[in-house]
Amino acid sequence: MTLDEILQPHGEAHFLANAFGRTALHASGSKNRFDQLFSWEALNHLLEYGGLGYPRLRLTNAGRDLAEDVYLAPGLTGYRRPMVSGLNSALRDGARIFVESAEELCEPLSELCESLERDLQLPVAADVHASCQSGAGGELQHAEQDCLVVQVSGCGGWSLYVPSDSEVRSAAAALVSASPEAAWRGTVSEGDVLYVPSGWSYTNPSRDGPSLFVAVRFRRPSATEFLEYFLQRLKICSPLAGSRCPDLWELLEQSNFLEIFQAEAGRVLTQPGLLLGFLKDWRSCAPMRGHFSLPYAAMRSRWSPGFGSTVKPLVRFPKIDGYRWAEDDYGIALRVDGKLVRLSTDAAMLLDTVFSSESATVQSVAAACANALTEDRVVELIAEMVGLGVLVIQSG
Repeated sequence: MTLDEILQPHGEAHFLANAFGRTALHASGSKNRFDQLFSWEALNHLLEYGGLGYPRLRLTNAGRDLAEDVYLAPGLTGYRRPMVSGLNSALRDGARIFVESAEELCEPLSELCESLERDLQLPVAADVHASCQSGAGGELQHAEQDCLVVQVSGCGGWSLYVPSDSEVRSAAAALVSASPEAAWRGTVSEGDVLYVPSGWSYTNPSRDGPSLFVAVRFRRPSATEFLEYFLQRLKICSPLAGSRCPDLWELLEQSNFLEIFQAEAGRVLTQPGLLLGFLKDWRSCAPMRGHFSLPYAAMRSRWSPGFGSTVKPLVRFPKIDGYRWAEDDYGIALRVDGKLVRLSTDAAMLLDTVFSSESATVQSVAAACANALTEDRVVELIAEMVGLGVLVIQSG
């Protein structure tokens, strides 16, 4: 499911041009349209077999986390797991279930997040919220990230508030400064989607019984992260990086130092492509996806993926050159699980071919690289990239 599909009848273009980062947007949809995405049955399965524990699984009531012992207890093997009686009792008393980053536990949610990451070029995660009593979730809360509320079952009443102070820097301050008049108020019913911009405050009490929704959140880079990148560039590009600050009594030297520093900071800040470089750097540091190709990926002996096998990237943002941490005549370097890995020019060519395709197979990659690489070399490189955790294969 793409961003355009999930936001119908408005669509992706309208959302990006008129709502994203600016204002709320409500998209009405038909009942049952998210049945394949998540369900009460899927939640029950996660609680039973997902190995959930605190803090990934939390129960909240009136804005506060309930004590773990209320709903978690050691099972037969000694591992803590959800306790049926305690969890049911808490839900009857108005608590809400919260499962963080459920896309790592549920394949349909994982596929949705990967699709939205391709559309938005931002990291996407999905949290599950569930309640069984009307009125649960009525306390004022703060959206620290942009969020798409996907109402899977039931309905909820939402009131969204814009912070009156544009310089709000914390969730607590945002709740205090929220405007008393709701910027948007309405019911989000089964099949609907609601966009909540980051920094806004909200209440979302469930209505008419049980409610289940997925909060799909995406994080834009912050000004603080850009400032950290700018300071790194200043250290690299400025001759002031190795100099010392003048002593307190050296007034003239202090004045000269600050004047030079200001000029250097302005020079680096106005370098062409600084912001684009920051975004590329920010995306290249994103963690790899968690898909596995066992046992092949961990074999010491050489193995050959079948020509009909599908090849997919584990890099989150491959199509904007964001995966290339560095590049020279000898190849490229990229980050894999926080470590820099050097790859040959042949490997770089192969990755470009895989990343430019929506659905690549070993055979299609070999055909696309036929002018430069032999079939044996393509198979060898794919096996190497799978072992490094850059690609994943699915048997075909």
